[in-house]
Amino acid sequence: MKIAICDDDIRMVRQIEELVRSFFAGSGQDMPEVCTFTEGAALLAGGDFDIVFLDMEMPGIGGVEVGRQLKSRNRHVIIIVITSYMDYLDDALRFNTFRYLSKPIVPARFDRNLKEAIRQYMSKSRPVVIETPSGTVSLRSGDIIMIESDGHGSTVHTANDDIRCAVTMSDWMERLGSGSFFSPHRSFIVNMGYVTGFTHDEIELCGGRHRVFLSRRRYNDFKKNYLLYLEVND
Repeated sequence: MKIAICDDDIRMVRQIEELVRSFFAGSGQDMPEVCTFTEGAALLAGGDFDIVFLDMEMPGIGGVEVGRQLKSRNRHVIIIVITSYMDYLDDALRFNTFRYLSKPIVPARFDRNLKEAIRQYMSKSRPVVIETPSGTVSLRSGDIIMIESDGHGSTVHTANDDIRCAVTMSDWMERLGSGSFFSPHRSFIVNMGYVTGFTHDEIELCGGRHRVFLSRRRYNDFKKNYLLYLEVND
């Protein structure tokens, strides 16, 4: 997960960054990458982000235009608008703003909005394109139950098919991210949404249709991440 904060007031940037860090420290989840900007042009040049805290009143390229460009580039980006003036909200709604925060920021409301943003991020079903020996397969990340290493590549298990490909497990984790997916062992990646039970050494998926080995050294991390997944997707 990548989070961006953009506000021309450096004090506001620092406050939001501290609130983000405090939220993740309190939740027990690993701290995501956080990038800060004080102008819209720098944000737009900074790459792609999953969640963006965006000020509306900035010199140069204003927040409305920045939001429009972010959405045109990546329609899945989650934008939380920061503003002192409600007059901007009508314009912000045109690029499908997720939430808005009024200044001064109330920490409790900030935490609620960030939790909801993470819930949406985790539940997003991003398109996944897989190159196989017989052709190209396109599916949604939410269709993936688990991925299993098979030596030189991997097998992607879905409800309807098992797809063999040359993608390595490390490449899969980079592509899928750690929101809904977890690697309980170097040979497996599981989708938290399909977990139906686990012990200290095994994870059950789809009511027992699949069972994968859970490394003892990864048990605590898996339990923490799975409980967090359930919390933000309740």
